[in-house]
Amino acid sequence: MTKNSAEAVAQHMELISISDGIATVEIAPAAGGALASYRWWRDGSAVDWLRPADPVAISRRDAGAMA
Repeated sequence: MTKNSAEAVAQHMELISISDGIATVEIAPAAGGALASYRWWRDGSAVDWLRPADPVAISRRDAGAMA
């Protein structure tokens, strides 16, 4: 199992995280594939390019409340 697969299982398939080491995207499959977050990592800090989805929106599968 890859790291990203393990993360998805650990999050009960609410989010799938894909990262290349610099950029990370989180996808909510149950919300039609909506993007829950997109960020770059710079000097150990996150730079959000899209507003991260509220955990309530993720649990409700509310794509309209996500980026």
